[in-house]
Parts: sequence; C-alpha cells; structure tokens
Amino acid sequence: MPKAKAKDSKPLPLPDILRDFALLRASDFDLASHTPTPVQQSCSDLLLDSSYHFVQEAKLALNLHNRDEAHVQGGRVETIRSSLEGLLGDLQHGK
Repeated sequence: MPKAKAKDSKPLPLPDILRDFALLRASDFDLASHTPTPVQQSCSDLLLDSSYHFVQEAKLALNLHNRDEAHVQGGRVETIRSSLEGLLGDLQHGK
C-alpha cells in the first residue's frame, strides 16, 4: 500500500477531534496512566546507555582485531616470556 504524500493527505477534521476529546473527558479516561512513568523512562534510558556502551566496546574490539593489535601484543608477550624463562633457567643453574 503506497504512502500518501503530505500534500495528498487530508488533516483530521476538527469537529471529530473535539468530539473524541469530549468523550475521553466524559468517560474519566486517565491518559496519564497509559503513558510511561519517569521510572520506566529512566529504565529505558539505562538500557539505551548500556546498549551504546556495548556498541562502543564492540567497535574498539573490532578496531583492535582489524589492526592485528592482539597478534602484535601476543608476540611481545611471547618474547618477554621466553626471555624470562631463559633468565629463570640461568638463575636455577647458578649462572
């Protein structure tokens, strides 16, 4: 179903809107009870912040992966580990 363009759409008739508002008012319908409370909004804000943090951390991890940073750091750690093993061997043999 194609969407109507703004110029093709007709605005809602004012008398119908006023009648609907009058019915809501007469029926004691509490619109506030059907809207999110600040607690619900803050919970969703926390979830949104958590989501943004996750995306930021994922991007950093992908950047490290794409630059082979983990491989480079792993090579450095391996070099240091082998040097320390050699030093430990020398110390144990009294050299």
